[in-house]
Amino acid sequence: MPEAPTPTTDPAPRDTGRSPARRVCGAFTRWRRSRPFWGGAFAVAGGLTILFLPAGRFTVLTLPGTAGFAGFLLGGLIAALGLLCWAQPEHRGVASVTIVVLALASFVYSNLGGFGIGMLTSLVGGALAFAWTPQPDSTPDNAARPGGTDDTPTDPAPDTPAGE
Repeated sequence: MPEAPTPTTDPAPRDTGRSPARRVCGAFTRWRRSRPFWGGAFAVAGGLTILFLPAGRFTVLTLPGTAGFAGFLLGGLIAALGLLCWAQPEHRGVASVTIVVLALASFVYSNLGGFGIGMLTSLVGGALAFAWTPQPDSTPDNAARPGGTDDTPTDPAPDTPAGE
C-alpha cells in the first residue's frame, strides 16, 4: 500500500512587507522627529486652555472688557503658533519666543492665563520648541559618494620626502 503524501513542513512564505498600520506609524514617527512636535503640542494645548477655560459657558458678548477679548485673541494666537511650529519648523525660533511672550501676557490679560494652567503649558511648549534642534544627517560624507570612498589620499605623494 503506498503511503499517503505528507503535507510539506515548510511554513507559508512570510510577507516581508510591512502592514499598512506599521507604514503609517513609521511615517508619523519620521514626521514627528523632523520638527518640534512636543513643543507645538504643548503650545496648542496651552493656547486652547487659555481660549476655552476662562470663558466657561460664556460667549464673547458676556465677558467683561479686555479679559474676554484678550483670552480669545491670546489663546488663538498661541494655538496658531504651535501649529506653525509643526508646519514650518525652520521658523520655530520666532514662533517659540512669541509663544512665550503671549503666554506671559495672558497672565495679565486673560484671567491668570487660563487659571495658570494654560500659561504654564504654553511656556513649556514655547521653551521646548525653542530648544529643539534638527538631527544632523546620519550618513557620513564619504558614504554619500557613489563609490562609497573618500577621494582624498591618505598617504603623502611617493616622491615627497617624509620630513616635508
